[in-house]
Amino acid sequence: MGGALWAHHCQDSPHIERISVENLPEMAFFTLHRRAPTSRYIEAAERVRNTTEARRILDEMAQKYWSLSAFARTGRKENFLETLSELPALLNVWGACIDMPVLPSEFEALSDCAASCHVVLKTAGAGGGDLLIACALDSADIRRFEQRIERVLPLTRLHVSIAPERPCPGDDVFRGAGV
Repeated sequence: MGGALWAHHCQDSPHIERISVENLPEMAFFTLHRRAPTSRYIEAAERVRNTTEARRILDEMAQKYWSLSAFARTGRKENFLETLSELPALLNVWGACIDMPVLPSEFEALSDCAASCHVVLKTAGAGGGDLLIACALDSADIRRFEQRIERVLPLTRLHVSIAPERPCPGDDVFRGAGV
């Protein structure tokens, strides 16, 4: 989300906003065992960022991401997942705009398998799809997806989670602390 918003705002300072972990759907992180050359995607995006087509796509992506943020702030998990499921089509359009595939070639099959388990997939990073985020209302759905997909593709679940709330720059805790 951050990269699209950064590109949309042309490097404006980001606004850090707290979202309670309880307001987010269940999440799991997977890797496809490859390293996506992120710098190539960033360079391709930089070349087209100011074109009319790129601005239109970035505006649409930013609107989706702002909606995701609003749904997460208000705990509207179903709306979050519905909006998240709309992103792959838009990412394919973005890939055509930068003349590079943003989603991995396996994404459609992975996404179909995920959907059959009531899971929505999102790629993370600037492109190439080396990291996938699986989101669902119920963690059992993510476990079912993990079991089904391990027979098809060599995905590995990364055992990480969203960090608990802690002070961040801009909080009163940091004011005057030289941070």
